[in-house]
Amino acid sequence: MIWAPLALAIMTTMSNPSVLASVTSIVDNQGENTLHQAIERITTDGRELWIATAYFSLDALNLISQNLLKADKVRLIYGGEANARDRNAILAAMRSDSEERLLDDRKTDPLLSGLVYAKQLIEEGRLEARIYRRQNFHAKLYISHRQGEPPVSGIVGSGNFTRSGLTQNVELNLKTQEEQTLKLVEWYESKWAEAEQDDFTEELKIEIERHLNLYSPHAIYLKALLAWGDHVQGRAPLKPLAMLDMLDPHQEHAYRQALRILEREPGVMICDGVGLGKSFVALALMEHWLSQGSRVLLVAPKAILKSSWEGYLARYLGKYSRGFANVHSQPMTWFGFNPDQEPDHDARLAEYAEQADVVIIDESHNFRNSATQRYDNLYRVVAPNNRGRKKIVLLTATPINTKYEDLSNQLQILTHDDGTISGIPRLQINRQARNRDRTARNEGVAIDQETLFSASFEADELLSTALESVAIQRSRHTCRELAEAAGKRLRFPRRRPPQEIRYTLGQGHEELIRETKLRFEELSTYLERYSQEVAKAAEKETEVKRSFGSVPQHGLKFSGYLPNLFRRSTTIANRQAQLEAFLAKMVFVNVIKQLESSTPAFQSIIESLGQGLALRLRHYCGDDPAVIAALARHEPWIKLPANRPDDENLGAEPEDGAADEASGGESDDFICREERRAIKRLQALGFSPETHDIERWKKDILQDLNHLETIHGKCLSAQREPDAKLNEITAQVQRERAKGRKILIFTQSRKTADYVQDELAKRLDERVALVNSDIGGERRARILHEFSPKYNDLPGGQSSLLDSPEDQINILVSTDVLAEGVNLQEAGCIINYDLHWNPTRLIQRIGRVDRRLRDEDPDHEFDILNVFPPPAINEILGLVDTVEQRKRKISHLLGIDVSYFRATDEEGTLREFNALYEGGESTRESQLIEYVRQVTLNTEEQKLADSIPPGGFGVWEGAPVDGFVALFEMRGTERLSDTDAEHFRSILGSPILIMETGGKFSMDAANILQALSGTVKGEKSGNPSDKETLRAALARLKSRTNQSFRSINLVATIQPKLVCWMELRK
Repeated sequence: MIWAPLALAIMTTMSNPSVLASVTSIVDNQGENTLHQAIERITTDGRELWIATAYFSLDALNLISQNLLKADKVRLIYGGEANARDRNAILAAMRSDSEERLLDDRKTDPLLSGLVYAKQLIEEGRLEARIYRRQNFHAKLYISHRQGEPPVSGIVGSGNFTRSGLTQNVELNLKTQEEQTLKLVEWYESKWAEAEQDDFTEELKIEIERHLNLYSPHAIYLKALLAWGDHVQGRAPLKPLAMLDMLDPHQEHAYRQALRILEREPGVMICDGVGLGKSFVALALMEHWLSQGSRVLLVAPKAILKSSWEGYLARYLGKYSRGFANVHSQPMTWFGFNPDQEPDHDARLAEYAEQADVVIIDESHNFRNSATQRYDNLYRVVAPNNRGRKKIVLLTATPINTKYEDLSNQLQILTHDDGTISGIPRLQINRQARNRDRTARNEGVAIDQETLFSASFEADELLSTALESVAIQRSRHTCRELAEAAGKRLRFPRRRPPQEIRYTLGQGHEELIRETKLRFEELSTYLERYSQEVAKAAEKETEVKRSFGSVPQHGLKFSGYLPNLFRRSTTIANRQAQLEAFLAKMVFVNVIKQLESSTPAFQSIIESLGQGLALRLRHYCGDDPAVIAALARHEPWIKLPANRPDDENLGAEPEDGAADEASGGESDDFICREERRAIKRLQALGFSPETHDIERWKKDILQDLNHLETIHGKCLSAQREPDAKLNEITAQVQRERAKGRKILIFTQSRKTADYVQDELAKRLDERVALVNSDIGGERRARILHEFSPKYNDLPGGQSSLLDSPEDQINILVSTDVLAEGVNLQEAGCIINYDLHWNPTRLIQRIGRVDRRLRDEDPDHEFDILNVFPPPAINEILGLVDTVEQRKRKISHLLGIDVSYFRATDEEGTLREFNALYEGGESTRESQLIEYVRQVTLNTEEQKLADSIPPGGFGVWEGAPVDGFVALFEMRGTERLSDTDAEHFRSILGSPILIMETGGKFSMDAANILQALSGTVKGEKSGNPSDKETLRAALARLKSRTNQSFRSINLVATIQPKLVCWMELRK
């Protein structure tokens, strides 16, 4: 039995670590019984401290150096096992360990004041350090030579000379007795002598100075710029590929950026402007993956596949696209099939979904509406398969048309159901896009490309963060700068100031305009109200009230397009109402478009509307004597077919007319297709006398037929007088041909294109070619070759048959099917016969000619001639503003005033147009250019920036503002799970720039870098503020950085790691 007083003493000792430390020779880092404290006690009055350690980092010196200032001598012998015979490896391991561990010290001591004392000891010759390399060195020994008793004290055990070894790890060290210590002194002396040739005291001093230096503001800027640029683009050598030799500098940079993005994100969106060669970037990416055995699916508009992609694949990637090809292509229209009705197509789709590793989608804005069959089928293809996620590449110069949902629907192609972009789930991106659209509608704000890629698009907003994470978007100006930085030149044709063509309407046309306005005016207000009711119900998630206001009393009612308003129930399902309101609006808009385009086009569309209404009546009320009589009376002007069945290839759901327009669809063709599917759509609604008031519906349609008949008569009358618009165009074409120029005439209407080509061919003594949606394949390719042979090969590698300029086509009339992805640089004049309602399409038209010139081609210029409608037509065009709830402005997407299409104020006009088309230089782009310059120059200043240790600090005296700026890198801790690492893959390793000024924070990296670019090369750092001010500032910057990730629920096992930072002082 233990004597009670002794037992009590033992229990008291064991429960009190400080008591344990005073009575035992064991040092185990438990409580206050730390190796650090033990060393402090044995060196209180010590003259020398000898240290032997396997692992060493500077944080240990930072911890204890102040206590060693009274010592006459400090010896440090260091080995390790990285490679016992490799001195550089041992030093590199020490540097790496020190950089990581000192970051923790900076949290409480930002300037590492303990290392100042270590440096002092070295400079005074009191600290020496050697590396032991004879064998792996695992000894851990601390010997103190003291003035008092005992004269020598020692501690031996497991604790390395690191902060964790001195204070944190559970170690087992023993204080030695005097006799043991004397033997350890002999042992130490022998090892010290064996390491005599490996003194690394000077290297140690240099490494300490790396961490203590106050770095110049410009070096801190370069450090941040290079970290950001390496993340965005990278500078590592590229894998040799044949396509890389074909790329201009800006294309190579885009290729690099795309590869970097695809390392961390599910896809990339290349949004460079028209004519900048996005296709060649995609070709390089294709070769990159094809050379690794991946299988690629290319999706593009049918016209571009035929005119461009087929030739590109044959010329540049022939070995991958022939025989057992690893690259397949499909036109976008192929994806519009109904899987239930076309099992063969559905089986092919399933094969693509299973076998494709990479999907490249050219002109991806055509998939901006997720409520289409085309989108659904593509969505199945891009889904992950049993090999994991596919690589998705989207190419588009115009990611949005009129709303942010255009963008989020394309981003959804990248994420699919459960993926993320920059850690942001698909549903959050979609929700914010809808919220932004709602805000824009309520505030009447135009949604445009400039805003999308500007600083005003909040940097901490999820949609902006997602876009910046996957988008590559450079202006033409930036691409020129990138070429110059590489010592090359990027050449384009020279645009002359846009010119205006005006004409005067004859009396017959004036009467047509007045009659059209009378019949359509009330309808425009009615459709606006319906759309508003649908939007309100959608927000409230309720059904739409059938009776929301009085119907038009003195004009068209469009009842044929609004069958749900005749339901016997009092409400309409929201989805049905949305589709119906959308369809009616699109039909209305496309009808009015024809009026601006040409009278023959308007007449044709009025006849199509009449046919559609007549077919509806024939199907549902064909036995009604009144209907039979009415159809017999209207048959001469509507040219009603005896029995025209619905097109079997058209489904019941209406198409996305906006997407059709964006992809170069013809506005009149859209209405014709909609009329052919009209009966299917009614049948899908269950339209019948039991569910709908067909009698009232019939009455309204008969009235609409009368209104349309009146308008049709006015069309015929108007065409009996000369066509002033065509006469002006004919005269202009003759003037341009007299200059020897080739002319490209664009119109949005297929009927107008047919009419203009036919009339010009009659009036002019030369070939006038036509391209529309029916002219494709080899026939279209041959026309393009004959118009612009330098930039368009014949299909199948055929040799050119153009023996002389006389064999070429000099006048080409086209609908917007040629407005994407076609090279027509040889044209000297573009005539916009009508102004497209989508300003993006106008830019696409100009981009057919305003494209990169070949190096061997001479400089040349071209004109843009825009036909403006007379005031009477402008007035009726205002009805579309009402229906679409937006102003009809050429600047709607790009923020440039309509004046750029006019000839007045030439200098200002050209400047505005250049700003529109060249794109200026955004802050992000200017910093990317500077990054490229720095990497190309590889200056001494850059080498200094690269050598700045983690946590490196400086002070910018004369900064524009007071504050602090920091660069962090998001790192995972040891506890980060594999699941979280995969989910937040795009966050890990990303650089985060944050600036605090006046109590406010900014995390817009490009703007912060732009501010820091004001630093001056060679200007030294100022003196820092006090320790507590710096400590608090660094804590705020890190806390705010963590807060910025709350919206995506970033796990705590991913934290910001300090890279460098700077104090700003005015």
